[in-house]
Amino acid sequence: MELEILCRARGRKRDETTRKAILRTAYELIAANGYRALTFEGVAARSGAGKTTIYRWWPTKAALATDALLAEMTPVAAFERTGSAIEDIRLEMHQMAESMSGTNGKVMACILGGAREDPETAAVYKEKIVGPRRAIGYECLRLGIRSGELRPEIDIDVALDALFLPIFVRLMFGPGTIDASWVDRLTDTVLNGIVAKSVPATANEPLAVPSREPQAAH
Repeated sequence: MELEILCRARGRKRDETTRKAILRTAYELIAANGYRALTFEGVAARSGAGKTTIYRWWPTKAALATDALLAEMTPVAAFERTGSAIEDIRLEMHQMAESMSGTNGKVMACILGGAREDPETAAVYKEKIVGPRRAIGYECLRLGIRSGELRPEIDIDVALDALFLPIFVRLMFGPGTIDASWVDRLTDTVLNGIVAKSVPATANEPLAVPSREPQAAH
């Protein structure tokens, strides 16, 4: 019995090591050669895993590619709630932008390019990447409406599009980088259109979104 348990533990460890190697290899191949060039044969040859093993865990290239990206990204619910919907939205925006920086952004752009041409890739990307982040956004905005921080009549879907789609547009087409300053300007611009006229304060600080007036030239 003890030998059987030990063998199972070793088997799980080997499986996890193989799984990580496959995902890392797929990630590196997308970053180097693009989404179109990703093949199960290429991943198998470079990772040392059998092609049948890869197919057993990921039946499609879209599933493998999105899982490879997710393995490198910060989990969608990694930040702690602040008690303010406005600050939670801001933190989610920064986390999303950070997860799209560097090689992650390059790989995501490659997969997005594939999603424009392949409905299956688009569906998997929406389910595994867009869906969970949008759910967090829904939760933040609904909390803001209930707390009185946001106007009750806002269209949540439109507000989320206004917040998050510019990040994807800049990632794919530019111009400029997705840095913290740009994310703050984007967030403030959108939130200034949906916050309530009188935003309640927490015990810590007012929740009103400050307007960013251009400074006079000297």
